[in-house]
Amino acid sequence: MEVERKRNKSVLVRMDEREYEKYIKLVKKSKLNQQNYNLRCMLNKDIYVIDGIQELAMQIRKIGVNINQVVHLSNQENYLHKEDTDKLKMLMDEIWKVLISFIKQIKI
Repeated sequence: MEVERKRNKSVLVRMDEREYEKYIKLVKKSKLNQQNYNLRCMLNKDIYVIDGIQELAMQIRKIGVNINQVVHLSNQENYLHKEDTDKLKMLMDEIWKVLISFIKQIKI
């Protein structure tokens, strides 16, 4: 039997205008609703915001396809050309740049 979680208690918090504006900005930035944002804050849970995660996934997928093509060619020809290894290095550098930019903006 599954126990249904009921939230039947409420908490009122009073803020001045400056505090409220900051609070609303943080809620919007978190992309959570106010209740979930408040609960995460009160339960001392981290809030992560990753803008552009879909674009990152698409780019990593494209890079993976390119790497697979190079590896496939290498297996057929039984060697890698310098241009191929240079391209792999460039693609990996691209991945690292994107990931580093995400890491820098991950926490609010």
